[in-house]
Amino acid sequence: MASLTAAGSHMMQSNFGDTATWEKMLNAFQMLLCHWVWLKQDKCWSRNDVASMLKAESSVAVLVSSLPQLWPRSDGNGWKLTKTHEQKHFPLDIMHFGHHQNVHSGPLECSHIHLCKQPAARTQKHRDSLEWQTANRPSEKQLINRAHHRVMCMVEPDPSQSSVPCCTHFSSKSMIVFSSIDSNRRNIQAVLNWHKKCNQHLKLPMQSLVCAQILNDFLLSPDVEFPVEIPVHTECKQDGVVHRSHPDCQGVGPWQDWVSVRWELDAANGGTKIELIPALLLFFVDLPDLGLCAAVHSCDENSKKHHDVFCNHWSMELQDGQPMVRFVEVACLESHALMLPHNEDQTVWMQVWERHLWADQFV
Repeated sequence: MASLTAAGSHMMQSNFGDTATWEKMLNAFQMLLCHWVWLKQDKCWSRNDVASMLKAESSVAVLVSSLPQLWPRSDGNGWKLTKTHEQKHFPLDIMHFGHHQNVHSGPLECSHIHLCKQPAARTQKHRDSLEWQTANRPSEKQLINRAHHRVMCMVEPDPSQSSVPCCTHFSSKSMIVFSSIDSNRRNIQAVLNWHKKCNQHLKLPMQSLVCAQILNDFLLSPDVEFPVEIPVHTECKQDGVVHRSHPDCQGVGPWQDWVSVRWELDAANGGTKIELIPALLLFFVDLPDLGLCAAVHSCDENSKKHHDVFCNHWSMELQDGQPMVRFVEVACLESHALMLPHNEDQTVWMQVWERHLWADQFV
């Protein structure tokens, strides 16, 4: 994925010596990735849908015939391998037995490690008791896991609390204090105070821009009495997903998550549409009248461009050459987004699609 960026593409082309070889390798790897995700689908097509099976067979045939041309192998038998030929049997096997995970042997080989190798390594390794001790360990593990599962099923989760956004216990907390220096409220300063003394030297991402935005949007009303304290958090949990943005996460450096934000935009027909737009998470603030919100630097909604097989290009949202800060409700954060910088100044980013969407590019 990193090689799809401008710097990564330049590095790969320099190593290969020409652009054609690099493009062939890229096409081969993308075809294999799409094929791999397609095999892991839970649903492929309806029962007795011969047309879909033939379409899948055609796609697999293109893959098998293209690999020797895109990425030749001279070692051994080259691409004349049994596994290469077996790829053509997958569509018919899916037609007979359902999706590929019903019949492939990967889970069985993997289970051999947990059921045999690891239990045998924790025995006395005596010839007379090796088999009994090896079989006893998985039996005890299964009994404990079953008991734990039954106990957890008895505990009914509170549905009212399952989707309520909340700050985590590990969130670093601070306070932005807005105070008026003079009585005319013309000079207002914002001071960041961390709860822990060890964090007093840290600054939040785009701190000055966010403070100016909070002041302009929420604190210029004559009814506001200074000083005003705005709580700040670095972590929030929404539907079991933790979103994090910390200037010095665990003492190793800054950490900022990319999130997909659900926006309601104007549609061409005069109505509205829901669209997911990636945004860089800055931090979380408890704003007046809005509650817990996320301060984000979003991508421009009109800058989306399809790039390569399963990537999109986005440009960051700017206003007068400066990053534009927006406040969104935590409930609008859908999921994490995988973003890679496409250029050096990081104004254009490349978003990698979620893995389950790759299969649509294969068939």
